[in-house]
Amino acid sequence: MARKKTLKTVPLGLPMAFSLVGTVISLTAGKNFHAGFGVLWTVLSLWHAAQHCGAMKKNAADIGKLLPACGGEKSELKQFVAATKIAAFTEGRLRVYNDALKGNEKLAAQVEEYVLSFTGVKTAQANTLTGSLLIEYDPQKLRGKKGLAALEAKIGEIYKNGKRI
Repeated sequence: MARKKTLKTVPLGLPMAFSLVGTVISLTAGKNFHAGFGVLWTVLSLWHAAQHCGAMKKNAADIGKLLPACGGEKSELKQFVAATKIAAFTEGRLRVYNDALKGNEKLAAQVEEYVLSFTGVKTAQANTLTGSLLIEYDPQKLRGKKGLAALEAKIGEIYKNGKRI
């Protein structure tokens, strides 16, 4: 087992350099000798590539483990929310725009599903042609959650009677 692990981690730079030099020098030594060094160089190159492939897979897996710790999904949501513009608001109804929704059916479905998960939300309809999202909700149920009630109040301050002030 230890031998197998050692073979996987052997640095191949020096043997590859040797076989390259041998291949070039063997041009004058004869066809069979030259072909032998060429085959050796090819084998070592493939082995080296396999080592790199394994290392890259391990590094990608390690990065994948770190992303949630760095707020990967949450930061994407923050970016989406930051790029969203409120178009219209009346109690129980809100229309927003986000260019990321344009032509992106998958994202539109994810956003609709996410918005519908909130208490009091009746409908969430994304329009991928315009990049809009229409949200209809029950104000009384929504206000049962402090954060959502505060958000509605803040939007209400900005939009009086359906108009931005």
